[in-house]
Amino acid sequence: MALGSALPVSAKFLPRVRLTQADVAELSALADESVRETLLSYEEYLYGQNRQLDMKRWKIVKENEAVKVYRERESAPHANARDRKATVEIGPKASLAASTRMPLMLVHGTVQGTIEDALYGSYADDTSSMRRRSMYEKDLMEDSAVVASLESPTLEAPFQQSYLSWLLRDFPGLNAVIRRRDFLLVNKMGVTTTSRGERIGYQLEHSVEHRDLPELTQAGIVRGKYSHCLVLRQLDPSRIELFNQTVVDPGGSLMSYIAIQESAESLLSCGHMMASSQKKKLFYFMRKQARANALSSSRANGTRLSNASLSPGASVLARHQSMDRDVSDRCASCEKSISKLFSSGGVCCQICQQVRLRLVACVCVLLYRPWVSDKLRLPSPPSLCRLTCQIICSRCSLKKKIVIEATEKKVVLKPFVFCLACTIRATKFSAEQVQVEELRERQLSL
Repeated sequence: MALGSALPVSAKFLPRVRLTQADVAELSALADESVRETLLSYEEYLYGQNRQLDMKRWKIVKENEAVKVYRERESAPHANARDRKATVEIGPKASLAASTRMPLMLVHGTVQGTIEDALYGSYADDTSSMRRRSMYEKDLMEDSAVVASLESPTLEAPFQQSYLSWLLRDFPGLNAVIRRRDFLLVNKMGVTTTSRGERIGYQLEHSVEHRDLPELTQAGIVRGKYSHCLVLRQLDPSRIELFNQTVVDPGGSLMSYIAIQESAESLLSCGHMMASSQKKKLFYFMRKQARANALSSSRANGTRLSNASLSPGASVLARHQSMDRDVSDRCASCEKSISKLFSSGGVCCQICQQVRLRLVACVCVLLYRPWVSDKLRLPSPPSLCRLTCQIICSRCSLKKKIVIEATEKKVVLKPFVFCLACTIRATKFSAEQVQVEELRERQLSL
């Protein structure tokens, strides 16, 4: 079936991409060359310029906390497209820069965390994980998909991978004047070293062409191009440096100013890698605890585990029902006293019809809080940490929106409450260990 304007454009309607051995070799070589080209630029900044940006060359476009996006000034010596090609050793990014009217863009800054945290937050190996990452990093992509795999990670090198991806970029509020853009990219991620032996991580996205996925002109979509390779270097045990020179060719007749602003907004998403890593770790702990609770429940009941019982939310009721009904009056984190909602004479829960010394001790309030608050007009009970199942006060709780399902049809994002201790634990937990365990789970499920 041909793609046309009458069909909705999404990943599920894309034609299948078939890679030959020659395709894989060519795309892998292109990715390797693009990474090498970026490392040369980074080493010039790191060793040649002593990590000092030339502000006569770069102008700030956007910034978010300690991450800034710059554009090359028109008056800069290398701003002319013809000069760019002559001043940099010819490579994939330099070739694209020489063919576009757009200025070179630069991302620079620092974020809290480790190289492994950043790679884990940005890691994706299928359409589901790409959409989960897109939701966490807020990269402004309307749709995305992994269309072919080039290199799979191993337990020894859990972040070393490359694949072919497709992205669809929408422009909310500007659709009347700007057509959507799509991108076909070769992606590569991994860890390497500089010429002086310093360990760095990298994440590459570089535009390519393939016969099985031509431009979707009949659907009113413009094929854009860009070359983006984010370099990650550990500055100290808890902070990394970000460096990324990006070339963008939006295609069509999009005004340069709009293209620069929209590109800068997308580039800032790299600053959300750590938040993505933290939420993915929290979900990992949720799944791990759900399996443990389901296993414990099955042993107690003498039943076998089902696939449904292994989901993060399947054992919620069982966990709460097994809790001591006499819930502590103190916050599990700060031990602050939590006032009783009802007198010691007891109250009948209007959901389960059981008499409780106080309604906060009833599992129904914890499971059906929105219904209880709206229908019975009762004060909101203290929060319950999703991992420890302990009562926590509002000051010691954090609400995180976690993607619990990501498929071709939908992405389900739900808020969960966690205590500060669990949030800090997830943040500091080894991202590489989580990645290895998740890879091992996938291998066992095949």
